[in-house]
Amino acid sequence: MIYTNVKSQFSLNGVVGVTASQIRGDDLAGYDKLGITGGLRLSTILKNKADINIELLYSQRGSQSELSRNNAIPQVKVNLDYVEIPVYVSLVDWYIEEDDYYRVQVHGGFSYGRLINSSSIDEVNGSLDLLAEAFNKSDFSYLFGATYFISPSLGITARYTRSINNLYDMDPTLFAKNLKAFFLSFRLEYVF
Repeated sequence: MIYTNVKSQFSLNGVVGVTASQIRGDDLAGYDKLGITGGLRLSTILKNKADINIELLYSQRGSQSELSRNNAIPQVKVNLDYVEIPVYVSLVDWYIEEDDYYRVQVHGGFSYGRLINSSSIDEVNGSLDLLAEAFNKSDFSYLFGATYFISPSLGITARYTRSINNLYDMDPTLFAKNLKAFFLSFRLEYVF
């Protein structure tokens, strides 16, 4: 967010980056499922050194058995595509007077995600699309992260997001574990 009396109280950012995700409870450890994320962020000054932000993002999440393909180990992969709306508060510091911007921003808040596509593959058992169809369509998450602005218009963000609700709720005799999704995102932000 740029702070000055002349500039607008609002800031629009374009964001693009990568996600590294996993699902707790699926017995596939590690952030091995890579995906993309991108969209828009709208910020406004809440008070001195604090902003309120809302984003509209597309993000790919899920899990897989390994990051690099090893033919000796059967591949298991869950692909989840979401449209999400994070809403969060950010605090800024490290003011650069000559360019009139803050270099560092930390943030925390909540996100609502809507599942728009899902698929699952298990090379041993075949397609798991019947289980994929049972995924909750709504995802409620909390998030926290930080942004480092290289210049007044370009920043780098790292964020952790974790689901509050289960990935799906079904009869425990069909699937004994309550799965929860979480992911890291790393992205570039451009202030228009």
